[in-house]
Amino acid sequence: MIVSKNPGISQTRLAEVMGIARSGVVAIIDNFEQAGLLERQDSGDRRAYNLHLTKEGQKQLEKYKQAVKEHDDRVSQHLNAKERQQLRALLGKLCVEPK
Repeated sequence: MIVSKNPGISQTRLAEVMGIARSGVVAIIDNFEQAGLLERQDSGDRRAYNLHLTKEGQKQLEKYKQAVKEHDDRVSQHLNAKERQQLRALLGKLCVEPK
């Protein structure tokens, strides 16, 4: 999702946002690239690549987002609108915005 919302993000910046070592993010990128979900594009700097989702990556992300929405709807079906709003607010406090 980070790459989807930040097309062209560098591997280094992605590692920073995710809070993991650059070597760790490279392994993840390798797996996504091998699966045809992500591609590295030359940034003009031989040491850095810009990351972009492929069409298949975008397609899979949409399927994932739909599955998450269906799950959220299922687990929150017994909450009224006010309770759902409170839940979103509380969960939002647990999420830390990347620097």
